[in-house]
Amino acid sequence: MTMTKTLLVLTAALALSAGSALAHPKVISAVPAANGVSAGSPKDIRIKFNEAPFAKFATVTVQSAAGQAIKTGKVAVDPKDKTQIVVPVAETLAPGAYKVNWTASGADTHKVNGTFSFTVK
Repeated sequence: MTMTKTLLVLTAALALSAGSALAHPKVISAVPAANGVSAGSPKDIRIKFNEAPFAKFATVTVQSAAGQAIKTGKVAVDPKDKTQIVVPVAETLAPGAYKVNWTASGADTHKVNGTFSFTVK
């Protein structure tokens, strides 16, 4: 391999690895689904990411449509799926709309956050 080709290969490899290192966790799915309808009160909220988040940096809060905080348990990474965080819902949710606020951090320790809503029938 010529020196020029070697440099091109090394440059491409560095560019690809740098792009991966700068990636942040992105939500792939949630249960209950974002803007979805739950047939009853969910026992927990699950948020699946494209990479494994750190549980100690993750937060999940749930609010009623009136802005009242819903009691939840401690956020944990699902032991069967390291890309998913789970938070138990500590009370029965009455029919209505709810908002989930979350923060997470991946391998680069950069915090990301978001919100989604769901409805309990």
